[in-house]
Amino acid sequence: MREISLNLFLKTMRESSQNEKRYCFILGAGASRESGIRTGEEMAREWYLDLNSRYLPAELKSIMAELDITDITPSSRSYFDLYALRFYPDYQIGSAYLARAMERAQPSFGYYPLARHLAESENNLVITTNFDSLVEDALFIYTDRRPLVIAHELLADYININTRRPIVAKLHRGLFFDPLNRRSQVDGLSEKWKAVLRTAFQIYTPVVIGYAGGDHSLMDFLKDDTVKMNGLYWCYRHEEPPEEIQALVESKGGYFVPIEGFDEMMYLLGREFGYENPGKQVREIAERRAKAYEEQLERFGKKLGDISQPTAMQSQLRATLDQQRRDTLQRLSRRIEQDPNDGEAYLDRGKNYYWAGDVERALEDFDIAVKLAQDEASARFYRALTYERLGRKEEAVAEYTAAIALDDTDWVSYLSRGELYEELGEYHQALEDYGEALEWGGELEALLSRGDLYEKLGRYQEAIADYSEILEQEPDADDIYNRRGLAFWKLGNQERAIEDYTQAISRTKGDAQVYLNNRAASYIDRGEYEKAFSDCEAAIQKDPEFANPYYHRGRGYAALGKLELAKQDFEKAISLRPEYEEARSALERVRQELAQTAAGKG
Repeated sequence: MREISLNLFLKTMRESSQNEKRYCFILGAGASRESGIRTGEEMAREWYLDLNSRYLPAELKSIMAELDITDITPSSRSYFDLYALRFYPDYQIGSAYLARAMERAQPSFGYYPLARHLAESENNLVITTNFDSLVEDALFIYTDRRPLVIAHELLADYININTRRPIVAKLHRGLFFDPLNRRSQVDGLSEKWKAVLRTAFQIYTPVVIGYAGGDHSLMDFLKDDTVKMNGLYWCYRHEEPPEEIQALVESKGGYFVPIEGFDEMMYLLGREFGYENPGKQVREIAERRAKAYEEQLERFGKKLGDISQPTAMQSQLRATLDQQRRDTLQRLSRRIEQDPNDGEAYLDRGKNYYWAGDVERALEDFDIAVKLAQDEASARFYRALTYERLGRKEEAVAEYTAAIALDDTDWVSYLSRGELYEELGEYHQALEDYGEALEWGGELEALLSRGDLYEKLGRYQEAIADYSEILEQEPDADDIYNRRGLAFWKLGNQERAIEDYTQAISRTKGDAQVYLNNRAASYIDRGEYEKAFSDCEAAIQKDPEFANPYYHRGRGYAALGKLELAKQDFEKAISLRPEYEEARSALERVRQELAQTAAGKG
């Protein structure tokens, strides 16, 4: 059999990936072993022992005959038959067994480089016979990319192979979709899966890891002479692969790659591609999430605090939040009393003061934390936030710069400094910082900030490019469709603007009235007045106090010569928004036209 070393394979993979060749991963049970999920062979052995203690030989033989099972030698090849026997006749018990076996599993360290690779490269497809959620869990823990998970064959049509989003294709269904777990269920793949895989193998070269070919569904499909591949790499451990697999790999012109295991292989892949520090990645992501949650909690607390006559529940929530904050502050203060050099306690207490709105005390604690050089980059970051809250923007910029000097991969500091530069009118520096934030992991946030700044600067094509990249990753982001639509509108491309506004409306989770208003504006610019009026009416119905649709409807009436109706709408818009200069100018023009018309009649 043809074989290449793991080192050579990984170097080949990296070099060919740079030349636009794409790989996908086929994962079997062996990829989950170190995550605490037993292999099919281990479960098969357990069930074999259970069956022999549960039934008399004659009873077992009778059930085997009923299920058309002839051999129950405990091995991975007998997994499906042993499952059918062990949980006969109630397979819901079997599903519950699998759920218990998998629900507490945590992605082993090999899933870190795999998740990074799926998120950051064009090799973004996992095909798996496993039921577990380890791949998608790893993507959540280690990246900001949300995968497309197809856990049922009826949903296979929804896979867009050309998307940049990580894709997880579960051929035997996910754990919560009644996974296919009996021989009769895995005799063949569904036609939907076959169609998807045929397409995928024209684009991706498969890399098989931890799969022994125990089911017929995938194996028979792979062996099919009509299934074309751009190569095949089959990773195996220790024992020589079965003849069936050797024949398959040879028929596809593939190679065998000897490995020690899934985790070891992925660790080396991580080194080859530069994904070597999961701890730092986890801390950064956790810090961002904690920050977001704390900000939400602060807004929640402020909202409760602004309520002059709270309900009983609101009063209880307010008291609970206040007590939680007091308890935390007391605990940290005791730590500081016991050890005045506990910089971490000063930092944590400063954060709590900050989120409680006591920014002066927060600043005092952050000053001490910086002096004690405990987690200094983080202390600098929070001191920058505090300066920003106090309106001391130049000092905040200096602190973000200091934080970046200590950790030049911290995308949150780049993003925060960029936003400050933008507020200060230093747009070139802001764009540079958004680019750095994008480079170091803050993809969606940086793209949004940079896209908005491009739009502000009138660089609409560049704004559209950034918004489009966001939509590649978040195709249901209604507000991004709206933003891109506005950019198209300002470019004069009303057709594309209308398309985007329509997408925003269909997906709306937010301001539907805003999206309707914006589409109405484009319809008016195209002269499609009836459609525009319909959107204006819908927007007004959703929010009668929203001035913009009155203005745009007035524009339509004015274009049609219905000046009195236009005048009424412009006046209404101004009454709702007195500073609405466009409406004031339009009203003045209509009044002049009405006056001229009246003078002509006189």
